[in-house]
Amino acid sequence: MARDADFVKQPVATNSVLLPPGSRVEVLVVGGDPDSTYHLVSDFKTDLVTDDDYEWTGAPGANRNYVLATVNVGSDADKVCYHTAAGDALSLGTICQDGATSLDEHILSQQAFESDKLLPTPETLADLGPCNSFHSAIADVIQKQRGKKYQRLLKLVNGDEKKLKFLEESLCITPGEAYSDPLTQKRYFYFTSASPKFFLTAFNNEQTPPLNFDGQVYNGNRIDKISAVGDIEEWHLVNASGNAHVFHIHQLDFLVTEVILPEDPGDTYNNYEIDTCTPETGILPDGNNGYRCTLQTQGYRDVINLPVNSITTIRIPFVNPFITGIFVYHCHILAHEDAGMMHNLKVVNPKSYKLEDMQLIKEAARILRGKILKK
Repeated sequence: MARDADFVKQPVATNSVLLPPGSRVEVLVVGGDPDSTYHLVSDFKTDLVTDDDYEWTGAPGANRNYVLATVNVGSDADKVCYHTAAGDALSLGTICQDGATSLDEHILSQQAFESDKLLPTPETLADLGPCNSFHSAIADVIQKQRGKKYQRLLKLVNGDEKKLKFLEESLCITPGEAYSDPLTQKRYFYFTSASPKFFLTAFNNEQTPPLNFDGQVYNGNRIDKISAVGDIEEWHLVNASGNAHVFHIHQLDFLVTEVILPEDPGDTYNNYEIDTCTPETGILPDGNNGYRCTLQTQGYRDVINLPVNSITTIRIPFVNPFITGIFVYHCHILAHEDAGMMHNLKVVNPKSYKLEDMQLIKEAARILRGKILKK
């Protein structure tokens, strides 16, 4: 129903979910066969965790499975139904009558309630294209005066050309080269290690294997990354070490859009439906071949697992003026964080964006959703 306190786009039916350190999940357990018993178990034997990932699970060979809860399912006569007659309130009955839908079917058909009035919807954020000085979504609409969309935009900004220009600069994925400050350009984040230290190092561009740079350990007095209110950034989280890691960022939520993995995960990855998954040569952090998989939009997160030898792409909307200041992002495996795998992020507001500016951006994005933004 929700991940990290953020609603998913719609409920995801699954029989298991990976919870790396720091993550949260809200689930509704639906009973199965009548007169049967089911167990909710913490089980580390999944396709996302291997026997080598002992940071989360204890010593090799230890009993890492625990029964968390036991669910007893009643008889068929006790089945709960949702009555859907027009105008009826939610009505739960013990017998599934004509015109009733099972509670399971009703839940899976629901759309999430939009809880954040500033963040773009996950669908809108996924649709945004890269900023370009010669073309952006809003500029294309203005130049070609595209029918109803153009009229709705004019009405939204009351015909103010300055506001249209403001939207042109805001409704896109901000590239690092848009800034002269090196700290503002960083978009690639490498998780590496050399016992007993764990490193997190940021670069403007992707590093070519073999990776031979000196990793950075955390320094509380150093600013590692600067971001600006109003920007939407795309970060590439590169796990180039032999350990699993867990990315977590304070104050913010992000959208997971793509993963690059050593093996083809099939139809789903980490409870995400996969749009496309294609093999590519030399794409992994170690230089070997791998699979680039684009994920269907699900919802915001603030914790995501990073498998060994993988790249996870996320989009972060820096659209809330209240987040200005300094805070951290880090590996949420505490032993890794304590050994150096953490950065200080400074969020600045150079254009003095206000709440109403962010609300304007969100409403304009809602108008422009679809093929125009995907350009």
